[in-house]
Amino acid sequence: MKPLRGLISNIERFAIHDGPGIRTLVFMKGCPLKCLWCSSPQTQNPFPEVMHDAARCQRCGTCAIACPAEAMTLCNDEGVRIDRELCKGCGECIDVCPNQALELVGHHVTVEELSREVNKNSAFYRRSNGGITIGGGAVRSMGLMAAIELVKGKETKEQIGMLPMESPRRIEELMWEKGIYARAIPNESIALAPPFIISEQEIDTIVDALDSSIAQMEKEML
Repeated sequence: MKPLRGLISNIERFAIHDGPGIRTLVFMKGCPLKCLWCSSPQTQNPFPEVMHDAARCQRCGTCAIACPAEAMTLCNDEGVRIDRELCKGCGECIDVCPNQALELVGHHVTVEELSREVNKNSAFYRRSNGGITIGGGAVRSMGLMAAIELVKGKETKEQIGMLPMESPRRIEELMWEKGIYARAIPNESIALAPPFIISEQEIDTIVDALDSSIAQMEKEML
């Protein structure tokens, strides 16, 4: 069996604003929420992406020539525009950029690989009462963890209930009554985190319970 892997965008050492003590901040990549006020939008999409630094770009066009997918366009204002529909994230443009204006954000690691990396700073954790913070994207989008947004429309993001978080909290109650753990989380969402050893039959049970809970919630609130 292949080892389970997660997608991370960056590891920041000596982070002192994300918890007590000296910490290592692991930026996950991939988030189902897509908040408009997100401070790390480059971590939202759940796949590696080529990022462009306009301040470093010399507008030489070398990357556009090297791109096999023809996803790079040279322009006067931004330097380079990347067509996200065409870009495959192969990294060939990054290799030829003379000014390091391009970067591939996102790479896969196993739990063991990440543990070895963050444990390099374990002495600082012990002496400062620090540790590790998972940030950036959302770890709930990795593996079997997922969040479902409960709104009236994808565009408006209008809440279903009269009060904020009313609908996901009601779903949480109904799921618990059915013996299934679900958790209401910010942005009008319900989180599910079944174990990796879950069977197909058990997945069907969760989906059926969620479907009936949503139907009951809609009856009560709409």
